[in-house]
Amino acid sequence: MKDVLARYLDDEARFLTAVEKGLAAAERGEFIEEEEMDARLERMFSKT
Repeated sequence: MKDVLARYLDDEARFLTAVEKGLAAAERGEFIEEEEMDARLERMFSKT
């Protein structure tokens, strides 16, 4: 049970860090094209 909780908290921390990084980039006006976002999502979901 502790392992599951530790893994969840690790994943949550990485997710929040990524969100903060993305928000900072958006505030600077840095965006990616829709096609690149689609490709990233496809790669992310095809790994499971």
